[in-house]
Amino acid sequence: MRVSEIATRAKCAPDTARRYLTLFVKIGVLNSVGDDPVRFERNEAYFEWRRQHDGRQ
Repeated sequence: MRVSEIATRAKCAPDTARRYLTLFVKIGVLNSVGDDPVRFERNEAYFEWRRQHDGRQ
């Protein structure tokens, strides 16, 4: 998803969305897609780790 799409869905400014998305990349929740700094995807490995850590399958 592009930052602009996420900002629209979250009803916030693109700069705000980008700031949070960058934070989520730093903590491992998201990955940047390729060399394009405005595209992000879920880090499935993070969510699998969370499921295992929380004891949920």
